[in-house]
Amino acid sequence: MTTVITEGFGAKESEAAVTGFELRASWSPAVADPAPEPGPEILDGHLTAWCDALCAAAGLPPLTEGVTALRAPTGRRPG
Repeated sequence: MTTVITEGFGAKESEAAVTGFELRASWSPAVADPAPEPGPEILDGHLTAWCDALCAAAGLPPLTEGVTALRAPTGRRPG
């Protein structure tokens, strides 16, 4: 993880400080031998781990065992 803090000086001294961070990850998914048929389900564990890492970085507590997160509404338009 990289943290960046930008503070102005000179003509930009009156601007507020800006903080940001960058989270990077890289991996190669391991597959069983023989490899299963290609499909999104072979990445389920990797996607779950990435989502867990993002939630931890955002400061969200982990879900309690047996609790399922509710999905946000999608496809709704105002009015």
